Amino acid sequence: MKKIKYFWQFLIPIILYFPYLFLNENLFINWFGCGCPKIDESGNMLANQFNTNDFTKIFWSVIAFTLILISLKIRDNK
Repeated sequence: MKKIKYFWQFLIPIILYFPYLFLNENLFINWFGCGCPKIDESGNMLANQFNTNDFTKIFWSVIAFTLILISLKIRDNK
């Protein structure tokens, strides 16, 4: 039990994965749009805009940064 005290924070991504996957498929794709290339009526590819793929990168980067901060805090409290 004592060792779990130092590693519990690594369960956060595992716990968040399935709710995020559900929200991504049912909410975020409709809200931000998919990462598919957009083509206008003359066949030209439009510039890439902010989409669900970008939001996913930001979300998991924030989670990773939070894990680093929690790990450093736990290490300092040893």
